[in-house]
Amino acid sequence: MKHACIDSSRVFFSVGKGQRWSAFFVVFILFGYNTTLGAASVEPTAAEGPLQTIHQMRIDLDAQYRQLTEYSQADVSKQRWRALVDRFIFTEKNQTIIAEHTQQAELLLQQNREQDAQKYVQQLENLYKNLTANFDLIGKTIAAEDRAEQTRKDSKMYFMMRVRSKLPAKTLKAYGLMELARQERDKGHFTEALDLWSQAEMMVRESFNDHISGMAEWREESTQQAGAAEEDTRKKVEKILADYFVEIPEGTFLMGSKDGGLDEAPQHKVAIPAFRLGKTEVTFTLYDLCVTSTRCYAVPGDQGWGRGDRPVTNVSYRDITQQFLPWLNSVTGNQYRLPSEAEWEYAARAGSEAEFTWGDNITCTMARFDGGSASVCNAREGKSRGTAPVMNYKPNSLGLYDMHGNVWEWVEDCWNPTYEGAPTDGSAWLSGNCEVRVMRGGSWDYHKSGLRSANRYYFSQKVRRPNYGFRLAQDK
Repeated sequence: MKHACIDSSRVFFSVGKGQRWSAFFVVFILFGYNTTLGAASVEPTAAEGPLQTIHQMRIDLDAQYRQLTEYSQADVSKQRWRALVDRFIFTEKNQTIIAEHTQQAELLLQQNREQDAQKYVQQLENLYKNLTANFDLIGKTIAAEDRAEQTRKDSKMYFMMRVRSKLPAKTLKAYGLMELARQERDKGHFTEALDLWSQAEMMVRESFNDHISGMAEWREESTQQAGAAEEDTRKKVEKILADYFVEIPEGTFLMGSKDGGLDEAPQHKVAIPAFRLGKTEVTFTLYDLCVTSTRCYAVPGDQGWGRGDRPVTNVSYRDITQQFLPWLNSVTGNQYRLPSEAEWEYAARAGSEAEFTWGDNITCTMARFDGGSASVCNAREGKSRGTAPVMNYKPNSLGLYDMHGNVWEWVEDCWNPTYEGAPTDGSAWLSGNCEVRVMRGGSWDYHKSGLRSANRYYFSQKVRRPNYGFRLAQDK
């Protein structure tokens, strides 16, 4: 039996690096082809049979490489895969080993030493199996690295951005394993690298699951605590409101003033249905419960005058209607609101047609206002500056405190410059300039003329000031 002799080393190194892998397999193509031509009717030897298997293994691996090369043009992960394949599989050393073993097998077959040739063929087969396995392992390490990296990014974003907590120790340890995996992969230890990446990915997921489990326990505990806190808040609110409201009887009164400005005219009769009105302005004690619950976002300042039973200040119409009232109604299950402008004036007059509920005169023993720097009623300077605690002055005949002075009180109505077209049934006037809302009663830093029952004031519903407050109303 005669066999063709080929200088395989010349085949390897006469082509470029990108073609070299395919080129050195030409040895087996030609080798098997010439063997078949030389003895078409003769059964191949034991060594020649495996050469056909090796030839097929070469074709399969070559096809994988060509496919990887094609896909790597637009895929970064495939580019990394190909770079590692070129580095660890398509090496000069592997090419030299294949060329030398091929030459030895060829020479032995020419000498009819099939058994000796079989040893070299077996070594070639083992080498191809190892190269093919490593080709696949490199691809798996790239996929594992990508998964681990994505898991790392997701976990970091979750812990640092969503739950605003530090990374757990187990997660940090997993990041270390990922770095070790890259180092092992770069040494050509693909199995070890794949195992490390799998451990790292599992460790991050375990850490995440531990956190989720802990969050679930925390959420359940927090829910119980929140429920207890809400119940405690509800009881406090109910205690405050237990004797807070005064029953205002139905009646008719003449709203406005013939001696005031145009905004107080024309005087007109208004029929007021019975309703309930807070006997004092809402205090910090009640409002701070809303702040503690986090339903009132802005914390109103007290200017250093104290909180507790002083009227809450630095609250806007929006703070009241969009935060405080929804919270209060949710806690109590009742429907509280701001009074209408007509209801407020009706209650402030308490049946009087005079400037104030007690007549046409007012002194600083009757209400909190500013009488000027030379007056004992000076509330704008020194130790006397600011609000007074509620119920510090005598109530009117309906039992309402501070309807004159202390703080301006927001009411529900939109601003209209006169009473032309105003409601006559006691309801709030909800047309006009609704970006601006009405306030009544005067305040600690205002002249006594601003405290008159008929006096009207207005401001943007967004504004907070240290002389703006409110009181509650409720339908009967």
